[in-house]
Amino acid sequence: MSSKYYKYFTSVVFGLLFLAHGINKFQMGLPKVAGWFGSLGVPSTLGYIVAYLELLGGIALIIGIGTRYVAAGYEMDIAYLLVAIYLVFGGEPGYSVDSALTRGKTRRA
Repeated sequence: MSSKYYKYFTSVVFGLLFLAHGINKFQMGLPKVAGWFGSLGVPSTLGYIVAYLELLGGIALIIGIGTRYVAAGYEMDIAYLLVAIYLVFGGEPGYSVDSALTRGKTRRA
C-alpha cells in the first residue's frame, strides 16, 4: 500500500476522532461544556469554540480540506495517534513482554 493511502487513512481516523468529540460536546449541551471549561480556570467561551472546531475540523479532516491547518493545533494528539497506528501495524517491538512470551512460536495469519 502506498504512503498516500496511509496518509489518507490517518487523516480519516483523526477526523473521526475529532468529529466524535465534537458531537459529544453538542450532545452534552454547549452550556455544560462551557461551564466545565470555566471550572478548569479557562474562559468558558473556549468551550463553545472547541466544540465547533472539533466538529468542523473533524469533517474537514475526513474530506481532506485544510488538513494541515486543522491538525496543527493538535500535534500531541497526532503523535499519539501515529504511535498507536505504528504499534498496531508495525508488529511487536523487540524488547517487550509480548516478544519474550512468544519467542520461538509461529504466528497465525
